Amino acid sequence: MRSLQTYDEEQQQQGRAKLCFDKLKLFEEKLDKVLLILPDFDNLKARVVKLEEVKQSITECLQFMLENF
Repeated sequence: MRSLQTYDEEQQQQGRAKLCFDKLKLFEEKLDKVLLILPDFDNLKARVVKLEEVKQSITECLQFMLENF
């Protein structure tokens, strides 16, 4: 027969294990959400790079026109 102290310790361990499991489950759910939006983030990042290149090209053209006309 288990002592009351042993039973209490087992209950505490089970409580800690459940808390840990719940935290891991929440972390997994958040990670899944991040993984879903990651391709969108990469696409937006590529678009920003392209827009920066276009902006630089337009700026250079404008500077050339201002200097030569």
